[in-house]
Amino acid sequence: MIDVSGKDITLRYARAEGWLEAGPEALEHVRNGTVPKGDVPATARAAGIAAGKRCSEWMVFCQPIPLDWVDVSVEVEGDRLHVVAEVKSNWRTGVEMEAVTAVSGALLNAYDMLKPIDKDMTMSGIRVLEKRGGKSDGAPA
Repeated sequence: MIDVSGKDITLRYARAEGWLEAGPEALEHVRNGTVPKGDVPATARAAGIAAGKRCSEWMVFCQPIPLDWVDVSVEVEGDRLHVVAEVKSNWRTGVEMEAVTAVSGALLNAYDMLKPIDKDMTMSGIRVLEKRGGKSDGAPA
């Protein structure tokens, strides 16, 4: 791990996104709330929040940090699900990995819930959209 003990505590923020491309039948089930395993957006949202909070257990060099806020949205947009995660922490290191992990956890859960309906789904476009705080906002390294 990187030694962050000398860094200033500042408000850190990150936003990430990802996509789950699925067939029309699967997405129609999501829209209508008729997926046999349950409410995909609500379950994926909860799973994404849980994943973001446990990021340091997934990422070997990630600091276990106190998160002040994690939110995940899951929306059907066209022929795919769009997942966006936002994370905030007052701490010494950025939260972009927590945001990406939250997106990944939400996508994996949506995939799991929809796989009985659609065997050809694809997860893609997982990326950090924005990060603020720390050195990128002028705080000392």
